[in-house]
Amino acid sequence: NNEREALRCRFELMKQAREEILLSTYIIKDDLIGLAALQLMMDAAKRGVVARLLVDDLGHQLPKDLLLFLEENGVQVRVFNPKRLPELRTVVDRMHGKMLITENRQFIVGGRNLDESYFSMDEHNNFLDREVYVHSENAVKEARNHFYSMWNYDEVTSRGNRDSLNRTKRQYWYHAMKSAPD
Repeated sequence: NNEREALRCRFELMKQAREEILLSTYIIKDDLIGLAALQLMMDAAKRGVVARLLVDDLGHQLPKDLLLFLEENGVQVRVFNPKRLPELRTVVDRMHGKMLITENRQFIVGGRNLDESYFSMDEHNNFLDREVYVHSENAVKEARNHFYSMWNYDEVTSRGNRDSLNRTKRQYWYHAMKSAPD
């Protein structure tokens, strides 16, 4: 229930991961919460952990060059249902699921997005949400199946394969990520 405890639990699971981190979210920003979570995913990828991030194209607020930086650093990124106007379905059909799965044994699922306002760190807006921590091989199997059904959904695309990141942007994101709290 407590925002700070929920954040601490989420980050500890990511720090302890040795096999995999599967993270899906509707909203993620390049604020302190978002950058810290992404840095933990990059750190895990450097340890040899499979790190996969699934974000909704309408909800996420990460610059394209940050997504490229993540991919360069071992985090696999997919974007759900990229907006294509005038196709109304690409605006209406969204992925609101928020889930963190680690180690094939545990996961967190609930209503919190990865944004300061979901963890009582915003001066103007704060949301009251709940999450549930589950430690069960059977339940995590179902959660993983759901994650991978979204990951492999036809409307999900990988953005970073077509572009490259320039040196200035690479250095910017390197320093921005290193300054994120852990």
